[in-house]
Amino acid sequence: MLPTGAIVMIRLALSALTFIICAAANAQTDDSRNAATWYRRAFERFASTNVSQDEWEAIWKYQENPSAGPSDTVRQVLARFQPSFSALRRGSRQAYSDFAIDYEAGWDMSLDHLSPLRSIAYMMFTDARVRLHDGNSAAAADNIATLYRLAKHLPGDQMIISSLVANAIFKGSDAIAETGFDRGAFDPANAAKMLKALDGLAPKDPFDIVGAIRKENETTIEWLREKYADPNDRLHMIDDISTASMGPGDPALLGGMMLMGDAQFELALEQLEHVMDRTIEIFSLDDPEEIRFELQQLRQEIKSGEHGALTPLVLPAHLNLFEKLTEAEKMLGRRIAVLDAIATGVVSPQQWENAALYYLRAIELLAKIEKDRKDQLRSITARMDQPISEQAAQALIASESILATILEGASKRRCEFVKDSYHPNITLPGYLPGLREISSLVFADAVRLTQADKLDAAVDRLASMLRMAQHLSSDQIITTCLLSHAIFNETASIVRAVMARDGFTEEQIARLRTAALTISRKDPFGYITAFTIARKQLEEWFMASAKLDIEQTGLLRKLITHWDGDQLLYLLIITRPGAANDRSAPTAVNPALRPLGELLSLEGLTVALGEAEQIRRRVSAGNIDVFADRQIPEIGRVHEHLAAARADVGRTITVLGEKRQAEPAPGR
Repeated sequence: MLPTGAIVMIRLALSALTFIICAAANAQTDDSRNAATWYRRAFERFASTNVSQDEWEAIWKYQENPSAGPSDTVRQVLARFQPSFSALRRGSRQAYSDFAIDYEAGWDMSLDHLSPLRSIAYMMFTDARVRLHDGNSAAAADNIATLYRLAKHLPGDQMIISSLVANAIFKGSDAIAETGFDRGAFDPANAAKMLKALDGLAPKDPFDIVGAIRKENETTIEWLREKYADPNDRLHMIDDISTASMGPGDPALLGGMMLMGDAQFELALEQLEHVMDRTIEIFSLDDPEEIRFELQQLRQEIKSGEHGALTPLVLPAHLNLFEKLTEAEKMLGRRIAVLDAIATGVVSPQQWENAALYYLRAIELLAKIEKDRKDQLRSITARMDQPISEQAAQALIASESILATILEGASKRRCEFVKDSYHPNITLPGYLPGLREISSLVFADAVRLTQADKLDAAVDRLASMLRMAQHLSSDQIITTCLLSHAIFNETASIVRAVMARDGFTEEQIARLRTAALTISRKDPFGYITAFTIARKQLEEWFMASAKLDIEQTGLLRKLITHWDGDQLLYLLIITRPGAANDRSAPTAVNPALRPLGELLSLEGLTVALGEAEQIRRRVSAGNIDVFADRQIPEIGRVHEHLAAARADVGRTITVLGEKRQAEPAPGR
């Protein structure tokens, strides 16, 4: 699904697109080897396509909710856009793209090609989604490859905004690719096509953000020196900065610039040039954490006025680019690895399907069954010492399609639940209660089968739960780690009960052991990884909420390092977006969370939510040591579970190895 901001951008861009295209079309003479020639042709065709307001509304509705499927109107509109897609595709295959940018124009420079390129790209995203929906994976892969090649061309502009647009187009097209991988849609030939389209993108800074910064640094100083050489011209700087979309600026700084003499203005330019050079040096460091620290320090220096009056007006946006750069590197590295694995046959498309889709489908199926059967299933206690009633057994048998969906998901190699990139701290994901319910359903059926002496089918269920525990351990969320741990322990409890009466065969034990060994011994259930992610999320939240200086930032990092899992979970819950408004009455709790009652203290959760506003006020006032002389409510007993994690895994693997070790090897 396209981000809301992207959809709004399309709507705004389309209103002015005709004017932009006419200007771009006259900018250069045609050269068929230059991608820009074909891109301008795509602009012309795009702008000349007749689309009514109602048809645009249908497109935007589908973009906002592609799971609903494309309407006939959407298909008709996309068919009309095929000529513009064809020109874009032709352009993307050219060796270079040159829009004849006038770098000497400085902030007055025209980059009119970016807006229509983004608009056409977003429509091609939509076309690719429809192709996937229709099962035409080859056409979808062709669209994605085109957009990858377009993203490779844009950094050639050597402008920061062009590199960012390239990053956005790559990210959007890659999201479509991910949808295809989740469904096992792309065969080796399609994967090879997309992989080839990525040839030439460097693993480090693939969209050349640093190169764009360097180019803009080279041109900005001289342009500013010439543009505002006359003191009278500096009187217009406020309007110029606003037109250049560099932000409103500090009125006091702007006023100071307007009143500067020539010597003061030259000094300000020299200070700006020095900081620009220092920014490039920082980006060239090898250690990402050192880069972040140096950028934060430079940001504070600029804020405190150490680098002159011009620097705060021109440079701050540069300092926020490192996270975009690292995001691009991670996206590209991950995508190349997956495409290469499928293209070379290391993994099959079916192996790379996303288990999360199956789990979510099972949750959806369970939610749709009639209330009486749902209540019956929820009432079953999956314990070996409590017989499953005939009525409960029939309810489980009637749920075979749900169980089959869960088992199919557990057989997959990977599991990734989509996170909201705008709000990475989700902590209590909406799928968590449903995961608890579908895992409980499988346990109940495993007990039913065991009691009916159908041990082979029971082992299928139990091995699937061990693999599901492994899947959830990679979710990088503390609450999901707790569920992963609980599923593992519940599986182990049933296994030990059956093994105590020598119920499993050697082959069945081997299957269970293989599944159990998928759990990491180094970081069982993913707690340590989730803690690392949590600390980063909380550091970002504190930095944004408290506006800390360098000394306070150092103190915060020391504090965060020493917070345990329970403290991290508490703060994650109350710092989630909207958490301050996410509480009901003091003794009540969101009914949707009730399936988590054995996993989390719902009472403790309610208390924490009730304290959200208080903690936010303390932090905004600069009090970052929120746990000083303060006891927090118990929510998940994370510290206790972490301490037991390795022992729980080790004990279970040992039990599953006992029979094999006890029996003599053949021939002895």
